[in-house]
Amino acid sequence: MSTTTPPDRRDPLVPSVHEGRTRAPNIAWSGVTLAVSLVALVALIVYSQSTKAGQRHDQAAMDTIDADGDTVRELLSWLGYISIGTTAVALVVCIALAVVRHRYAAAVAAAGMVAGANITTQFLKRTVIDRSDFGYLSVPSIPSGHTTVVISLVLAALLISPHGTRFAITFLGSIVATLAGASTVVAGWHRPADVLAALLVSLAWGALAVLVLSVRRAGMPPAGGSAHTFLSLIGAAAAGALLVFVGVRPDNGWTGFGDAALMLGCLGVATAVTVGWFARMSASHSV
Repeated sequence: MSTTTPPDRRDPLVPSVHEGRTRAPNIAWSGVTLAVSLVALVALIVYSQSTKAGQRHDQAAMDTIDADGDTVRELLSWLGYISIGTTAVALVVCIALAVVRHRYAAAVAAAGMVAGANITTQFLKRTVIDRSDFGYLSVPSIPSGHTTVVISLVLAALLISPHGTRFAITFLGSIVATLAGASTVVAGWHRPADVLAALLVSLAWGALAVLVLSVRRAGMPPAGGSAHTFLSLIGAAAAGALLVFVGVRPDNGWTGFGDAALMLGCLGVATAVTVGWFARMSASHSV
């Protein structure tokens, strides 16, 4: 009698028990992240746009920091590099790198994530959101388009990048995203809530991309994200230090230092958490 092991005749479309076990945590984490991001986004929009207290707090947070004309022009020059053209080029590079490595599903997911996040931001700002008039500027500016562009590209890079580059992308991505978001506030283009909403929109689309990839095929179980979170926090802190170096200051001098530090710190931490958490989720599909 032959002792040769018979070939595996299992239907390739039906996951094995092992695949189900590795797929389930990825689906759970990405699904919960998607749901929490959407709920938080709705709550933030309602509070910051439809309540007097929300508008007052948002405006007060924006007014805690100031910069002279030279500093504002420097920040605006940075923001000037964020355009449809540069976004398209960066996205094409990300997709091309994924295709070269035969990661076609990740390439499609990354493209869909960036497009979805930016279309959602513009649709919400221009069509859906109505800002109540409580004596503050009543033109809706939430979510921040510049922040959405940058953070969605950072998340796309994490989704398609190989293991060897992920720590660098986490660190550098946190710096760039924090600079973009905070600069729009310093320049008076956006309030803090606008930046936070952009982070939530991008994270929701990122979670959806990971969810679809996880349903499509099993990946590794979600890896611990302590290192990525630490690097993203260091990156956000470095961005804050750079803003201070170029001339960003508390609006009320030293008496307003605490409020200004709290506002910038909240934006930095929120950005770092977004990048670090997505790095954890997407690690299951990086090769």
